[in-house]
Amino acid sequence: MEPLPIACTLSPADLEERKATTLDQLFASAQEVVPLNSGYRFRFDPSDQKLYTIFEMIAKERKCCRFMDFELQVTAAEGPIWLVVKGPEGTKQFLESLLDMENS
Repeated sequence: MEPLPIACTLSPADLEERKATTLDQLFASAQEVVPLNSGYRFRFDPSDQKLYTIFEMIAKERKCCRFMDFELQVTAAEGPIWLVVKGPEGTKQFLESLLDMENS
């Protein structure tokens, strides 16, 4: 299988709207951010609403950023929700740019 390009297929206007309405709000609410070699691991509060928001984001992002892998962990006893977003070389830098993160 050919490697997928590290790029979002949304138009610039649609990308800005997605950032403003979904991505910035969701990732700003992360309680912890753990850098990985190929992406990031984010910890969120265990609320059902947060889980639905994360699931909705994954459903949207996997269509426009097809190179990304998403791993969702919902821990026992209403522990935190963990989301891993990773991919091929360049994904971490793409996420840093997309989410306006300082180099981690």
